[in-house]
Amino acid sequence: MCRSKFVSEEELLELNLRLKNGFVDELKPRRESQRPPKQLTTPERPFKHLVGDTIVEHLETAPVTVLYVGKSKQGSAAHDDVVAEAEVELLGEMTRWLHEKSSSPPPMAFFDQRYNEVPLSLYMKGEFSPASLPALFVIEGQGPADGGGPWQGRIERFEGGNATESRVLTHDPVAAFQWILSTASQFPGVQTPAFDAASLPESWTTRPVADLTDAGFEAFVAGAGLAMVEFYAPWCGACQRYAPTYEAVARDARKRGGVLGKVKFARIDAEANPRASSQRGVDKFPALFLVDHGVYKAYPGGPARDALVSWLAVELRPAVDIILSREEAAPSRIPAVVWAGPPEGDVHAAVVSAAEQGWRLSADFWRLAPPEPAGGLEVRLVGGGVEVFQGPAAAVPGWLAKWLVRSAAPPKEQGDVVEVVGRTFAETVFSTTHDVLLQVYSPTCPHCRDLAP
Repeated sequence: MCRSKFVSEEELLELNLRLKNGFVDELKPRRESQRPPKQLTTPERPFKHLVGDTIVEHLETAPVTVLYVGKSKQGSAAHDDVVAEAEVELLGEMTRWLHEKSSSPPPMAFFDQRYNEVPLSLYMKGEFSPASLPALFVIEGQGPADGGGPWQGRIERFEGGNATESRVLTHDPVAAFQWILSTASQFPGVQTPAFDAASLPESWTTRPVADLTDAGFEAFVAGAGLAMVEFYAPWCGACQRYAPTYEAVARDARKRGGVLGKVKFARIDAEANPRASSQRGVDKFPALFLVDHGVYKAYPGGPARDALVSWLAVELRPAVDIILSREEAAPSRIPAVVWAGPPEGDVHAAVVSAAEQGWRLSADFWRLAPPEPAGGLEVRLVGGGVEVFQGPAAAVPGWLAKWLVRSAAPPKEQGDVVEVVGRTFAETVFSTTHDVLLQVYSPTCPHCRDLAP
């Protein structure tokens, strides 16, 4: 009775017929898998990007495949993302190097175990458990038998790297690449160039971050000209999590070249080397300093990779860049401050001083060359609008603060209590014509709401 209530007799007969004829795929649980990419390789990622539904097919089509299996969902997400990104970038560099040096290199592939299930046949033959990843493999293209079972070809695993930091390639790129060449060359149909450390990119053969001691600290800083130094403590958890990010920034700066490429990155154990840290007044870890030809500037930002790179790019730029026309100063993300007068005088000096004192993080500073006879100071706002300065040089800092500070729109109407915003704060609060009792509040604060009446 219950069966006929939910499924008709005809539906039961059809299902029974489908089962007898082997139409059972729809009843099997699907393996977790991302969608196969539209392009198996891209210029940015020249290796094959395999997913759960395609990995067996692609491994079987090549005599041997070098496979990097990404890390599972464990540990700090921010730490894992930075490490994984650096590993994938290096895998791409190794793939391009092999394609340039060999006529028939082994296919290089990437498999992200965070979003794809490893086939059972590979599990049965090699070490693919989530706790053992990330890992680098060389896999022979002989898949499981028709009836299932373990992978029939050889599976070799690289035993180097740093398991604690989840780094397989970036821990020692030379050792990892040498293993790829020597292991893949053992299989028929694969040609790999002879290993020659001298021909490898400098970014593989030299560490991106130097380890300093008290004895060599001053010599390193003086010789570098531009140096980024991290003071850390071995027991500091934040330092341990930040280490891969700091190395990623060092590699990124080297790749970008220009003035960023001239920065030498280093780190020093402040507990084992107390002299250097005490001279800088370091009282928290990690502490980062940009040393610009002997001048120390503390890094004020957060731990994100892009935050440090952006801060360095701003700090290493001239306080005021030169442009040939106002069109070059079109603001996109932040306002543009344009000085169109001569490169001397009190107003020009005030503009340069404002840029050097930190306003470069809030605006791009430009000087028009050649100057205009009656040129002055203006702020070009994001979204349109130009504000022109009129007044003495002493008023430049306050005027710039009015337009560059983060600010809500000023209220159109004021009550008994004047509402100030970032743009009106200085002229209202620091006025010399009246005293001010100021309340700083948050709209979400219940105590502030209680105090308002």
